Amino acid sequence: MAEKNETFNNIIYNDKENKLLDFEKNFLIKYLKSDLNLGKLFEKKIGKYYQALIARNKREIFLISGKDPKNIILTTARLDFSMTLLDYLEDKYIFLKDSTDQKTIQSKILTLEELKKFQSEMFLELNKIKELIDDTETRNFVIANTSTNENVANFIFSSRLFLEPDLKRQTRKVKITINSSKNLTISKVKYDFLDSSGKNIIFSTEVNKKRIGAQFGGIILIESTKDKKKERKFFKTHQDGSKFTNYSGELYFSRSIDLAKPVNIKELYIYKILEKLGMGPEVKFVVNPFVIQDLYIVSNDLSNDKSNEIFIPAVNIQDIQEIEKLINDKDVILEFTKFDLIIRIFSIEDLNPGNYGILNKEKKKFVKIIDFRAPYRSSILSEYNLKNFLNAKGGLYRDKDLAKKILSNRDPKQKFELGLEALKSINYDNLKEILTSARKEIVDFISQEDEISGLEIKIQIGLDNEVIDELDDYIKIVQVNFELLMNYFEKNSQ
Repeated sequence: MAEKNETFNNIIYNDKENKLLDFEKNFLIKYLKSDLNLGKLFEKKIGKYYQALIARNKREIFLISGKDPKNIILTTARLDFSMTLLDYLEDKYIFLKDSTDQKTIQSKILTLEELKKFQSEMFLELNKIKELIDDTETRNFVIANTSTNENVANFIFSSRLFLEPDLKRQTRKVKITINSSKNLTISKVKYDFLDSSGKNIIFSTEVNKKRIGAQFGGIILIESTKDKKKERKFFKTHQDGSKFTNYSGELYFSRSIDLAKPVNIKELYIYKILEKLGMGPEVKFVVNPFVIQDLYIVSNDLSNDKSNEIFIPAVNIQDIQEIEKLINDKDVILEFTKFDLIIRIFSIEDLNPGNYGILNKEKKKFVKIIDFRAPYRSSILSEYNLKNFLNAKGGLYRDKDLAKKILSNRDPKQKFELGLEALKSINYDNLKEILTSARKEIVDFISQEDEISGLEIKIQIGLDNEVIDELDDYIKIVQVNFELLMNYFEKNSQ
């Protein structure tokens, strides 16, 4: 504690010209008064930040900007300070730097239990720092968003739920390798999972974040050493989860501002329904404990080189002749009719051409949904909604969408017959079984305790005790919508 007092007391004492902003000085004072002692690496990292501020007047440039200098300086300072804090957490728990801040390991072998311990310690320390910040600042504070950092994402995935059970049984140790770029400003972490001897690599993982779209997400690369198999999984935050910003991954992050809103239980449920219906990829859900209410959705790659299965998003199907073939293919028309009906039955939103596509498998074509937005409110289909089915209307499609081209301009009698055939292919009894089994999976998932935070997942992702009733009400509406459509098609097909 004496070293802590000396390091930061000297910084406060040497600020003769009051170059530190109030929040910067108050943070040090609060830290000194607290029983928190984050160690030498923290003090050296934060100390460098403060010493640099006192040594030079880098903030003076804002005084001649003609804008409100105090607000600009404060915003910039908060961002700089938050990046320093994240840099410290990343160095300590992900890059495994020593306490002197001089040495970064090139590689290190840990057991999975040790890796989980690092995750738990980072979670606890992050929350202690947040408490200090919230105690220091009554206003909104900017801190680096750990959820949009690909190294943090890899850190979470490396020992968590997305790993297949058979792979988990094979490995107990992980080799962590730090790969720095040539300019030494960016480092990435690779995780090699080892066999029981701790010498041979069974498989490796690496995370690359996507560069487009609002939701934070990316690709998890898994490479098996034994059979040289390479596998891709895709991940993204839930529909109200952490997003990219103009700060390349920095967002408001304090207890007064939520980076992520509560999870929409219907989103998780629909993903499981689509998986069980064979209309979507296999999915797993992984809690991000470092951001309140955040959760990753991890999905398998629909394409499979070994079995010649190729998934093509609808947005990439532009060839006129290919589209003409699809428009005249009865099986494809039936697939898209089923797609249309599932959207209506479950009130699914945002089915733009990048969110669905065609899987070519064994000379057949199947429509798959890979992304969407779940409804906040769902309702029973009205007569207007039912009639919109005839012309592929109702806000589901834009004029140039592939689904619109395939489903529009067809004889009403043919549409009714197709609708009836599509619903029978779904099979109501089978659908009810799927609704029940998917419900059980979701309820079991949210009832678990998160390994890192120690909280019940339901609480971690922002759900209350009424969420099960909300899900059950939604399931009842889904069943009513199916029956309404069935009666509508049977009545008009006669």
